[in-house]
Amino acid sequence: MMRLLRAACVALLLGTRVVPAQTILRLPASPRALGMGNVAVAGRDDDVLFYNPSQLVIARGMSASVERMSSSEKTGSLSSVVRFNTGGIAVGMRIADLGASAFRLNPVGSGLLDTLRATTAEAIVGLAQVFKTVRWGVGGKYVVEQLGDAREGRAMYDLGLSRDFFRFYTLALAAQNLPFHKPFPFSGPRFTGGAATSRALGPYDVVATAAVAVDRYNRKTHVAPAAGTEIGWSWISGYSVAGRLGWRSPLAGERAFTAGAALNADRLSIDYAMETLTNARVGHRIGLRIR
Repeated sequence: MMRLLRAACVALLLGTRVVPAQTILRLPASPRALGMGNVAVAGRDDDVLFYNPSQLVIARGMSASVERMSSSEKTGSLSSVVRFNTGGIAVGMRIADLGASAFRLNPVGSGLLDTLRATTAEAIVGLAQVFKTVRWGVGGKYVVEQLGDAREGRAMYDLGLSRDFFRFYTLALAAQNLPFHKPFPFSGPRFTGGAATSRALGPYDVVATAAVAVDRYNRKTHVAPAAGTEIGWSWISGYSVAGRLGWRSPLAGERAFTAGAALNADRLSIDYAMETLTNARVGHRIGLRIR
């Protein structure tokens, strides 16, 4: 544990993208969400499990996606939701290989050079139901982080609620990464409030979404707004294409802008997203979804 904390402190000083303060819990989990600024607190796809469990009431299908952030940083996720009573129940998993970094732990003394490989994973189960026109959801998850030969695991839970207003609008709230006992070092809960709307404008289907997250990590409180939009066009029933743009308040290693596209053919969707990262890097994420 002490080695994990020591390496994390050095990583923070070096400005690396992923340390225990920014684990799998803060990496994107969905190509559609990532294309719109990684906003999905009011999403309607099965991978909303990773953003707000209450929306599982209206989510459908199953999906899998992978992302390459650099030659040594890769992540992937999969999720599935089925109907249950007046809502839905879902399972999901995601994992990230964050590569290897060399840390000079004692540059003044022995000059010991230690190369550590970081991996992190999350397994989650979510349940949502409707009560008095409000969608309520809860998720239980177990998160494991490993840096070198140091390994830490925590059980956590998520809570969410959402409701539709005036037919076209959805408002949603989510409290994530709530610890049963104690949080990870340098990391804490994340609270997100957001909204989404969808309209048909002539031949186009337009979706707009925005959210504000209040996050506790690196022993500081961060307020992170984000927003995105999607414009879809269908030339025949069941077939459509979509383009996406997003903006986010960047975390360590990220830049603000994201984009994406999708091809929908009947019940199958192919989604692509890109995110701009520091050091002139670009992350590419691709996913398949079956509704």
